[in-house]
Amino acid sequence: MRLRSIGWLIPTFCLLLAACASSESGPAAWIDQPLNGSEFALEPIAITAHASDSDGVASFDFFVDGALAGTMAVEGGRLADASWEWNPDRAGEFSLTVVPVDKRGNRGEAAEAIVLIADLSQADDNVLSQVPVQTTVDAAIEKIECLPGQTVALTLKISSVAGIESFTVFNTVIQAELSETYEAPLPTDILKTVQVTEPILDPVDRYHRWGLQVHVPGEVGPMFTYAIEPNDRCPGHHMLELDPNVTPDVLLEQVQARQNVTCRQGPDTIFEARGYLLAGETATASGKLENGNWLQVQLPPSNQLCWIAANLLDYDPGLVSSLPAVAPPPTPVAVPTATPTLVPDTAAPSITGVSVNPALILTAGAGCPAYSRTTTVQATVTDNVGVAQVRADWVIGGESGQVMLTNTGGSLFEAAIGPVNTTGVLSITVSARDEASNNSSSGAPAVTVQNCIE
Repeated sequence: MRLRSIGWLIPTFCLLLAACASSESGPAAWIDQPLNGSEFALEPIAITAHASDSDGVASFDFFVDGALAGTMAVEGGRLADASWEWNPDRAGEFSLTVVPVDKRGNRGEAAEAIVLIADLSQADDNVLSQVPVQTTVDAAIEKIECLPGQTVALTLKISSVAGIESFTVFNTVIQAELSETYEAPLPTDILKTVQVTEPILDPVDRYHRWGLQVHVPGEVGPMFTYAIEPNDRCPGHHMLELDPNVTPDVLLEQVQARQNVTCRQGPDTIFEARGYLLAGETATASGKLENGNWLQVQLPPSNQLCWIAANLLDYDPGLVSSLPAVAPPPTPVAVPTATPTLVPDTAAPSITGVSVNPALILTAGAGCPAYSRTTTVQATVTDNVGVAQVRADWVIGGESGQVMLTNTGGSLFEAAIGPVNTTGVLSITVSARDEASNNSSSGAPAVTVQNCIE
C-alpha cells in the first residue's frame, strides 16, 4: 500500500500562515531628551518623547534597562508627546526606552537613549585630580588684509606644546575655506599668512566673519577663534547694485537636525509643539535665546517661527554669535503633569494562529523519500511587554519531547518537531512566557505519524 499525496494541504497552510503573519505597524517614536550618550548627576531626570501614527497615539510605555517603569495615556491625536520623570537610584549606565501604542493597540518600534549617571557626591578628590588636563592652545587671527579680486589675506598665529595636527580657516557667512594638515614631527608654532578667495558675491551689505579651527593631540575637541574683516567687510567685495524696491532673497545660516526634534512655540519644553524636523532635515536660523541654548528657526515649508534646543542641531561654529537675540514669548502657565501609575503586568501572552505543516509525517528511517519525517509548528505570539520564551511540548504514545520556537520576524515563532519512532497521533501544545513571567498555552492541530510502506 502506498501513502496518498498530501500536496493539497500545502496551499491551505500557506494561506493560514500568511494570515497569521500579517500585522499592522505601530506608531513611530523618538526621544527628545535626554540625548543618547548624555551624562547626568544622580538626580531626577525628565524623559520627553514624541510619537506619530495615522490611527492616533493612545499611550507611551517607559522602560529602564528593559523593565517597564511607567505607562502614560495621551489624548490619541496623530501627533502626541509625553514626559515622565525618572529618578535613578544608583550611578551607572542605563538604557531608557519608550514604546508608543496606537488606538488600535499596535505597538511601535522602541526609541532608545543610553545615558550615564554619575554620583558626584561620592567622587574621590584624588581620582578627580588624576584626570588629564587638556593641552593649552594659543590661536589667533592676528591680521586680515583686503586684496583685489575678492581675496583676503589672513595672518595666523598658533602655538601648542603638544604639537599642531591641523588648522582650518573659514568664513562664517559665505563658502570660503582653507585647511592644512601636518604629520609627525608636529609643529609647535605656526606664524603664516594665507590667502582665501571669497567666491560668492553677497547682495546684503553685512559683515564678513572669519573663524580659525585648530586640532591638537589630546584635546577633546578643536579650538576656535574668530575675527571680522576691516570695516566689517573688505571694500570692493560688495559689487552688486541693489534695487531699493526689491528685497534680496538671501539664504541665512542653515541648521540641521541631529535626530528627530520638536520645534516649540518658545524656548522651553513647557511650550507647545509647533512642528518637527526629522533627523538630517534642515531649517533656517533667524534668532537665538540670549544665552544661545535655544535657536529660533523658520520651519519649512511654511517658514513658521519656532524654537529648537541648540544641542539638538548641527550648525556652523560661528552661527550663534552672528544671530540676533530674540525675546521669548511669555511662559505659559504650567499644567501639573499627572504622575503615571505603575501598572503591574498581569496579562498573559496571546497565542493565535497555531498551525502545523505537514499534517502527515513518517516515522524515523529510510525509504519513502517523498514524505517528511518532521513537521513545522508555527504560532503568532504577542504580549504588551515582551515575549520571553515560546516552546512546544509533544507526545505520541510513550514518546515525548520539547522544542523551543524561534522568532522568525514580527510576532511569528516556529520550530521543527521530529523525527519520531512511534506511529499514531502526535499531540502538540504551544506555551509562551512573557517578561513578567505570565504564561499561556494553546493546542496545535494533530499530526498523523505512519510507517513507510513501499
